[in-house]
Amino acid sequence: MFQMEAHKISYTYRDSSKEILKNIDFTINQGQKIALIGENGAGKSTLVNILSGKLSDYTGVISKARELKIGLVEQDISQFNELSIADYLWQVREELAKLREQMSSDYELIYEYDEKGGYSFEVKVE
Repeated sequence: MFQMEAHKISYTYRDSSKEILKNIDFTINQGQKIALIGENGAGKSTLVNILSGKLSDYTGVISKARELKIGLVEQDISQFNELSIADYLWQVREELAKLREQMSSDYELIYEYDEKGGYSFEVKVE
């Protein structure tokens, strides 16, 4: 089952005439792990920003599985110098962080937290 498909994704920055991404097609299936490898300026970060919804003025079509959640950790996190890495990662998974806080007063949320991968995420963060 696919998690994400992209068809003919293209992008040009407003202040440039050079198309940074041109007719990109790919499918990511459930359980697959991917890596974006390329030279500086090749469009890796641009593609990630499009996929995460940070950039929306692209052409092409992106289809995502309904349950797919995308977390984005910025390359430059200097603005978060006062946060621990764990605190920063919990900000990326804001929905889980809120559930985690609410569980102490509402035990019915434990199942939802577990279903959304909360306990697995805790282990990875720690």
